[in-house]
Amino acid sequence: MKGRYVRRVADLLLADIELQRLTNESCYMESARRMVEILQAEQGADGLWPTDGYSRMVLQGVPPAALALYCRNFPETGVTKIALSVLQKWTSGIKALSRNPFGIVPFAKDVFFCPRFKP
Repeated sequence: MKGRYVRRVADLLLADIELQRLTNESCYMESARRMVEILQAEQGADGLWPTDGYSRMVLQGVPPAALALYCRNFPETGVTKIALSVLQKWTSGIKALSRNPFGIVPFAKDVFFCPRFKP
């Protein structure tokens, strides 16, 4: 369930970024700040976020993409430093995951390809 929560937080961050950009209303900026802080709090020591059967997209980059867009759109905020540190930690975690015989980010930890995929 934690993986779904992280994915929803990332989706809300993406929405907040766009709504702030379009409306310039401060409530979206405040919400975006909270989403960045939640992503930081949910990030594991290995730099990754929790996953479950639904949220494999976490390993494919939805939360980091949302954080990167936040940094690009709002480079002067204090929360940008938090977002950048979270992104750096995630990058280290993803690099560690790709240290395998295939040199790819696996579907999940120690699972290289989607087990439900039938060629």
